[in-house]
Amino acid sequence: MDTERPRVFLLDAEELVQTRRALAQGSEILEPADGRLLEEADAALENGRLALELGFAGLCGTVQTLALAYYFSDHEPFAEEAALLLRLAFLDESTGLQAIPVEVGEVGQRLPLSWLVDAVGLIGASPSWSRDDQQGLEEWAARYLEWLQHSSGGQEAGQAGDHLGTWAELQAAALALFTGREEEARQVLGRRVPVRLANQLDVMGRQALELRHPDALSACLANLVSLFDLADLGQQVGVDLWNWQGAGGRSLQRACSWLVLQGIENKWPHPQDSFFDPACWLPLLRRAARRWEDSGLEARLRTLPEVDWAADRTNLLYPPTP
Repeated sequence: MDTERPRVFLLDAEELVQTRRALAQGSEILEPADGRLLEEADAALENGRLALELGFAGLCGTVQTLALAYYFSDHEPFAEEAALLLRLAFLDESTGLQAIPVEVGEVGQRLPLSWLVDAVGLIGASPSWSRDDQQGLEEWAARYLEWLQHSSGGQEAGQAGDHLGTWAELQAAALALFTGREEEARQVLGRRVPVRLANQLDVMGRQALELRHPDALSACLANLVSLFDLADLGQQVGVDLWNWQGAGGRSLQRACSWLVLQGIENKWPHPQDSFFDPACWLPLLRRAARRWEDSGLEARLRTLPEVDWAADRTNLLYPPTP
């Protein structure tokens, strides 16, 4: 396995290589984000198996932190801990997640699976992650993908018109690529997702179903970021969702512009009952700024109130352009 170029799907492997090299050369721009990532990875090492008690999302987040820190630092204990958590969570018959979920609501809880496959790629060259480990996790992923695509619960989730359906499609596409089923991923991304975009986004860029949520801003942002993820996966199979155009000018770019206008430049006019962390804007703004070469979005990112944007890992995953 390539010791430098990871097997990833949502992230850009070549860009990760460049970021790794920049960090090795002492990049001042990336240093704050790298420093915070290493602190978080050190904390994860100290907590050890407590990550297994954090719930599915917490576990996957811990593994991603450790995997990223390992890839950028070559500090083997990070990979050792990530590999241990993966084995305990997915491969150990006494402690692992051997059962496939049977409730539709669990699909949303397993959204981090779409990012977990990239975390696995980031530790792929480590001696702590064996071929047997890789094969075992791919077999687990294949079983879950089978449930997601063919069980009544999985199909119900995939047919949902809101973010739950988006998350089901995202998991299906990511896991299909992870398990080597490229044509299956192409079917999701090339046929089903364009229909979803046409139904979810109106001509103004609004997400009508997400606006009904009691935390509408959080729901709109989470769904749009997931649609961005699907667009990134589309690049793996030659499907261009970033530039998708629907009837009346529907597009990801218009949806992003509407959300930024209403959620940042104006007072949000829809419900948001829970606390909203403005740092949640960072990945959306950076990815949109890069994708559509919009310097205005980058400027908004750097002026978000009470947000230390320079120390956010967004800068490592999607580095700022000159």
